[in-house]
Amino acid sequence: MKITVITDTDFKSSGYFSLMMPLCQGLSKLGHDIKIAGLGYKGEEHPWDFSIIPAQDVKECASIIQNLYLVWGSEVLIVAMDIPIQRTFLKLFENRKFKYVGIFPIESDPLSFKWAMAVLQMDKAFCISDFGAKEADKKGAPAENLVIGVDMDSWRIPKEGEREKIRKAFNVSEDAFVVLSISDNQERKNWYAMLHAFNKFAKDKDNVYYVIVTRQDFFAGWDLDELGMDIGIREKLILLDRGMGFKELWGLHAMSDAYMLLSKAEGLSMTTLEAMATGLPVLATNCTAQIEHLKDGRGFLVDYLISDDYSFPPRDPFGLGYRYFANTTQAAEILDGIYDGSLKHDQDAALEYVRSRSWENAINQVDEGLKKL
Repeated sequence: MKITVITDTDFKSSGYFSLMMPLCQGLSKLGHDIKIAGLGYKGEEHPWDFSIIPAQDVKECASIIQNLYLVWGSEVLIVAMDIPIQRTFLKLFENRKFKYVGIFPIESDPLSFKWAMAVLQMDKAFCISDFGAKEADKKGAPAENLVIGVDMDSWRIPKEGEREKIRKAFNVSEDAFVVLSISDNQERKNWYAMLHAFNKFAKDKDNVYYVIVTRQDFFAGWDLDELGMDIGIREKLILLDRGMGFKELWGLHAMSDAYMLLSKAEGLSMTTLEAMATGLPVLATNCTAQIEHLKDGRGFLVDYLISDDYSFPPRDPFGLGYRYFANTTQAAEILDGIYDGSLKHDQDAALEYVRSRSWENAINQVDEGLKKL
């Protein structure tokens, strides 16, 4: 089948890049011919069995797809983007003669009417969490839960001696306690809460560190360097920019003792799954897609706060979804329990869960969906 794809192909590891490159490679291995209109692609060399055409913006993506349909005869368009961008492409391709497959997250509830209408316009809809698929179903807009895979050969528990070598490189002693967070620097990720939770945990401890990987200079994000100084924990922070190689990223997991992500909502959270695969205890806000990953003792779910001014968490402009604000005191108590050994997650259950999410299954799931179009 001739397939065109629109997605974010920023090699600095956007979420869609991490999701769609393995998926497209797997579909190519099954015999599909794939060409990608890549937002954020700068012409880098790559090892995959498909071509990526650089696209500056949505308008250029649409032109590339239309030209490929006319010249190459593409049969299916897969768009892997957030629903607001899906809505734009659905309108641009309203009179399409090819099939439209959407791959997207639903990061919070409730699914708005306009977003549900967009899902209904797709010939096939894949939502990347069970939480999101159920939210779509509630609004009468069926979406299949695409169970995204985890590469367990790469994201693995460190072998004997590896942790010590990596800690030595970072000048972190073996008896130190290291918390890790990897996330974009934007409102939903709630870095303010994570720094405050770490501060409450670390205030009476000397040998603790917080390793943060994010977009430090994003204009709409937090200045974590200055925020750390204001809170009084700057000397305990190790701030790193996103875009590092896999070996370095895995090494940060190998040297850490806990993973924290207090997002206000999550449509999947690949970083949670990757941390689970490396054996780390994960604590995350008790909401949206994080629940399906960490329930049943696979990790630690941090309750969210309800203000006296709200009967439920507040709504956000992005899709009118709820925003869940984690209880930072409880998060600090969980970190304390991991630190002193009084709290332990079910590591075997966590590993079994992520092991069940294979890329082979995800690729075959999309392939089966394509066959039914």
